[in-house]
Amino acid sequence: MLFTYFNPIYQRGFEPFVKSIAAAGAKGLLVPDIPLEETGELSAVCKANGIDLVLLSTPTTPEERMAKIADKSNGFIYLVSFIYFYLFPYGQID
Repeated sequence: MLFTYFNPIYQRGFEPFVKSIAAAGAKGLLVPDIPLEETGELSAVCKANGIDLVLLSTPTTPEERMAKIADKSNGFIYLVSFIYFYLFPYGQID
């Protein structure tokens, strides 16, 4: 499983990037900053090269969107299960 951001994939090109990770032995790809709606082309290239494109979901993801993520994800769905909001009025804790 390779976990990377979208920019290196985009800079190298979908096909060359996916072919190189497949040749290196990767079986899956997780790209946390690619929106669900933008996964189509990358997903097709991954599928053609035997790579699972794993998508992310959270406990706060609306059910309708979760269903779309489940439909588009391959292999498994990565659950971001910890949500922490770091908000303090006036910028400090007493």
